[in-house]
Amino acid sequence: MMPIETHRNRFFGVEHTTPQTHYRAAHIPKNLATGKNMVIKVQLPYDLKTKTVIPCTGALLVYNKKHDFVSCIRREDGAAAYDRIRNVVATKGAGGAKAYFAAELKTKDELTIEISEVLAEQPF
Repeated sequence: MMPIETHRNRFFGVEHTTPQTHYRAAHIPKNLATGKNMVIKVQLPYDLKTKTVIPCTGALLVYNKKHDFVSCIRREDGAAAYDRIRNVVATKGAGGAKAYFAAELKTKDELTIEISEVLAEQPF
């Protein structure tokens, strides 16, 4: 996902490189020493014009309330896990497009999501 700044710069022809840290998928919490428990929101790819979930295998957007953790779950990284998460969000999530889960960030490359229990809608 590109920040709006990048699109704006391209539109106006501004020669400016957006720092990698401004990209949404680049945010990893700094306190990873003992893991981090959090509530996360998982969103399916969504078409704003038709207000429906896009039936594809696009990346699932995952983030917490403070947005200090933002990531994407791609199908090519683990098809079985991707399909399970997508199915739970589609069948039990709000509007079939988003769902909230308890999760633990064990390392910068490992997120464990408790998909057996969908949490109530959160204010984010």
